[in-house]
Amino acid sequence: MELEEAHYASCRNGMVAPGGRRDGMSSGEDNTGMRTIDVHFTPDECDEDAVKDRTAVIIDVLRTSTTIAMALSNGCKEVIPARSVEAAL
Repeated sequence: MELEEAHYASCRNGMVAPGGRRDGMSSGEDNTGMRTIDVHFTPDECDEDAVKDRTAVIIDVLRTSTTIAMALSNGCKEVIPARSVEAAL
């Protein structure tokens, strides 16, 4: 199974909740003090309130330049492009 297929399969199996948490908790920290991550597969799933005053990581190989331009025009302070997942980490 390819990485992308495995990622979508894990989402379908409930391991990752597209568009937010499935347990109704808000983003940030859960009741164990662990950091949480919201995953949005399309721009339509993510509104302004979902990213306001938060760090956002955008992975979009088809709309990269448009995404960067829109992020900057909407007040994003910095865009750090990376050639690979390893370089981004």
